Amino acid sequence: MVLVGRRARIEFTADIRYIERESQKGAQKVLQKVNDALVQLRHFPESGGVDPDALTAPPGSAARKLAVEGFTVRYLYPVQGPRTEQAVLILSIRRAERLPISDEMFLLRYAEEQARMTTNAARPIRRRIHD
Repeated sequence: MVLVGRRARIEFTADIRYIERESQKGAQKVLQKVNDALVQLRHFPESGGVDPDALTAPPGSAARKLAVEGFTVRYLYPVQGPRTEQAVLILSIRRAERLPISDEMFLLRYAEEQARMTTNAARPIRRRIHD
């Protein structure tokens, strides 16, 4: 199961809108590549490397990251999912040239998502882009 955190969705949507101003086709390509990466993480959650920028992670979890089409997906694995199975929790999806979120923000996002875990469903990121 892959859960995409609320703040990760917000920052990714803002980046897609930025790209869309220059190229709708480019934005569509990034959306598809990130969605493909989320599917990959569902099947191979350790495919991303350990994130050296995240100095702390909750006990039993590892902070990991995956590069996707000029973006960095930062996530925790394993975390306890809403139906007691192990899950991947996406905490940040942002352009690779941006600085990573701070350790404090990483842990705050984790705490927020733990509180929301019972209501979030795993789903890909979708945004309608008009040609």
